[in-house]
Amino acid sequence: MAPVEEAEVVGMNVRATPVVILIGTLWVTVTLMGMFGLWFPALLLSLVLMVAHAVLGSAHKGRIDKSLFMHPILSWAVVWAISFVLANHYAAAFAGVKPSFKILGFHPSFAWIVFGFWLGGVAVLTVGFSLRRDLWLSDEQWAEFEKTIARLNAHREEAAGGFDD
Repeated sequence: MAPVEEAEVVGMNVRATPVVILIGTLWVTVTLMGMFGLWFPALLLSLVLMVAHAVLGSAHKGRIDKSLFMHPILSWAVVWAISFVLANHYAAAFAGVKPSFKILGFHPSFAWIVFGFWLGGVAVLTVGFSLRRDLWLSDEQWAEFEKTIARLNAHREEAAGGFDD
């Protein structure tokens, strides 16, 4: 895949501080909701939390490409949301009774967790990040990161007077 030129990237600005504040707020909110028995809405809200983490982790120099955001990040969250809603539906439908059918041997509620949440989520992210690897972490971005680490290490050694910790 050819490297992406800066002019080609139609990105969204990602400001780290508001996203980090959002992440902290969501962690507290999801935890409190769970403590008060609102586990299903907390589970759905945790999807927003995971998307915020993915956006922050996938942004480069404060920008994330819109196509990278749409697929795999947003599509992954939709797959998870659908699997959570279906799992909750079948858990409620068969609460306290034996289900009238199974999906590949699984209770219908658990099948959606296995196939949607686990396998579906892994497949969407793996395929998406593989197809968009130059938008996610290009070779140039990795080389830039390695140079930054080398500069920081050199500065640390210089500040320590040539002695390493």
